[in-house]
Amino acid sequence: MKTIQTLLLVVVSCAGGECVAADRVLKDSPRTVVDFNFDWQFGLQESADSDVLRHDSRSQPALVDDQLEIDWTPVTLPHDWSIRESYRQKNTAASTGFLPGGIGWYQKAFSLPESDRGRSLRIEFDGVYCKSDVWINGHHLGFRPSGYSSFSYDLTPHLRFGSEPNRITVRVDHSAYVDSRWYTGSGIYRNVRLVKTSPVHVPQWGVQITTPQVTSSFADILVTTKVVGEEEANDPASIAGHENDGIKVATRVVDGNGVIMGSVQAEMKDGLYESQLRVLNPSRWSVDSPNLATLITTIRQNGIVVDRVETKFGIRTFEFGADKGFSLNGMPMKIRGVNLHHDAGALGAAVPKSVWEYRVGQLKSIGVNAIRMSHNPHSVELMDVCDQMGMLVMDEFFDEWYRPKVKSLRYIGDQGAKDLNEARGYSEFFERWAERDLKDLIRRDFNHPSVIMWSIGNEIEWTFPAYSKAFTMLNPESLESKTVPVFDPSIVKPVFDQVSGGDDPLAKIAKQLSAWVKEVDTSRPVTCGSVRPSLAAVSGYLDAVDVAGFNYRAECYDAAH
Repeated sequence: MKTIQTLLLVVVSCAGGECVAADRVLKDSPRTVVDFNFDWQFGLQESADSDVLRHDSRSQPALVDDQLEIDWTPVTLPHDWSIRESYRQKNTAASTGFLPGGIGWYQKAFSLPESDRGRSLRIEFDGVYCKSDVWINGHHLGFRPSGYSSFSYDLTPHLRFGSEPNRITVRVDHSAYVDSRWYTGSGIYRNVRLVKTSPVHVPQWGVQITTPQVTSSFADILVTTKVVGEEEANDPASIAGHENDGIKVATRVVDGNGVIMGSVQAEMKDGLYESQLRVLNPSRWSVDSPNLATLITTIRQNGIVVDRVETKFGIRTFEFGADKGFSLNGMPMKIRGVNLHHDAGALGAAVPKSVWEYRVGQLKSIGVNAIRMSHNPHSVELMDVCDQMGMLVMDEFFDEWYRPKVKSLRYIGDQGAKDLNEARGYSEFFERWAERDLKDLIRRDFNHPSVIMWSIGNEIEWTFPAYSKAFTMLNPESLESKTVPVFDPSIVKPVFDQVSGGDDPLAKIAKQLSAWVKEVDTSRPVTCGSVRPSLAAVSGYLDAVDVAGFNYRAECYDAAH
């Protein structure tokens, strides 16, 4: 399928109301989003020793339907099967909460009306932990190893309409039950949607909004829109009876009270449109006044509305500076943040939005204004809550890169899972999937005004021995997190170069990750959670990021600065 990139950039000044012509809409609604959380069946296998799935190759495993001899139980998503099991010692670990993993199977039968024939249908998963394979009517759609990434699949070529039902099947492999340093949960633990559109439509995460210039009197809003289905615009059948004027993209900005702040419409030119919408007297987003606006994107094909997407965003600007620190909308601000993991304790990993609203509210009541999403992508619901309640966000990608961290088996810190196959986590897939997962998260969370930083990793130095060895050589009597280590680069760098051989792979990977971030988003800085900042400052690691992050190293701030 061809892709049309549209970057809307025409300067206009808008205020007050406007006259909008009535839209001609394809069918009853150009876009239908179906809550796909209901009427699933679930079955659990305790081990990976199963012939049900024949991996003829990793990219195209074969599903043998007649061998799915599983005791099915009706479930409603989101569903975390681990939290529903009993605590035990066998095949569990301290790191992941002494709750079992295993291999879980999900299936759902559904029917589609004949009126959906000719539409584009996709299934969207907000998160499946982990290593998921998905089939529709026996056709393998894909594999995603990360348990935290959101993803979607095009169902259109494989669907049945009318009386013949469809069946979607999901295999979730969490047999590596000690693959993390915290409780992960297991299963389809986040929401699932079925999205029906015209063949010409805005794809998932296809709208990106920035506000490069914001003052109390005006704001410039830059919008980038992707449209797929270009070939449909030139299909004779699709233009019969209509003037062939191709595809047009229009955007309209509406404030929180429903008042139209401005709009712009532009025709496609060489596949690229640029436009800047200037709105007057904007209500800015901040931690104390989290004002949100809505961008309405309308796609017309030959005069008919074929898609309409509403995107929440916030008008705000921020800045980091080595001398003046952080400012939001031009006002200096101290970041008072906490780490927050993706689960909710005894509720497990399938966390309702109301729980996040309560937790964020409690954090704000004690003066917290920022959350670090430790140490992986979190749910869309939590991101929305941070937007709605005024909480700054550090969005984080990885806890480990291609070298795994040591997990605990019987008590925290015992390193008992060091050599277990069941301790192999995302590091096994990092080199193949890191770029895809990183860019997908940025696209997913791009329009959240709460997000002010992208973190490429947490305490990665622990997995590169040169950092700890050089640290001990330089600071033989240092008390970790209590005394300031040697920071003088003229002293530190020769020692680190001696230990590392002058070639640090960590710094190289950090530079690549940072470059991938910038390919998608240049409006936010890249950061990291460094645990050996005195070494990272000379290795090239901190040179790869825009904002240096120190984990448990407050005593190092002045020396590093």
